Amino acid sequence: MKIFFLGGTFDPPHLGHLNIALKCLTQCDKFIFVPAKKNPHKKNKSYFSSSQRLKMLQIMISNKKNMEIDLFELNSNEDVNYSINTVRYLKRKYQKDSLSMVLGLDLINDLDSWKDWEKIEKLVDIVCINRPKYKPSNLSKYNRISFLEDLYLDISSSYLKSIIVSKKYKKDIDINNMIHPKVVDYIYMIQGLDKC
Repeated sequence: MKIFFLGGTFDPPHLGHLNIALKCLTQCDKFIFVPAKKNPHKKNKSYFSSSQRLKMLQIMISNKKNMEIDLFELNSNEDVNYSINTVRYLKRKYQKDSLSMVLGLDLINDLDSWKDWEKIEKLVDIVCINRPKYKPSNLSKYNRISFLEDLYLDISSSYLKSIIVSKKYKKDIDINNMIHPKVVDYIYMIQGLDKC
């Protein structure tokens, strides 16, 4: 079985994440979201709690075939979980399967700063998603990176989070074309807003 997985804080999960999964499923048998407790490369704390981010992911992928969520990082006793730990866990869990880690192009230039990056690259293939405004450099130093064609992710969780925190989405900015409508309903509920 061919398995692709995508890690991240998903703060919040958005339709870009869903479109990545759908596109990847044209090339793999199963797609796994791995929500992080905390991203080791980001200083800011997540706006939504782990349980809220998990609930939003569950809402977003409900009724979607061959998509699932793995709770390894959320259930970890560590405050910060590094990708190498997740990769090793997934390799143990899916010993007979082929594993590929999905990354956005914005992360490619910093890969060699990741903890044990050279070990990650030996254990899994890397599938890269194009992102506007980002250009890779020194790709020749990575051996197992392929690009997913015809998919350009141009939705940012950071941008969406800034709108949600300010609550501007209620009147000024429509986020229904960026976040699953049922997830938007859930965000309204969390923030105690009426959707009208």
